[in-house]
Amino acid sequence: MSKKKFVWNYLKNSPWYMWVIRITGAILIAYIVINALKLK
Repeated sequence: MSKKKFVWNYLKNSPWYMWVIRITGAILIAYIVINALKLK
């Protein structure tokens, strides 16, 4: 079993993990956008 397949199965069986990634990504994007606006 390849590592990529293992990771894929892990993600597929863990919906909450995908939400953690989405929420973290959204917070990071908002943080970057706010900082970019402050610099202008």
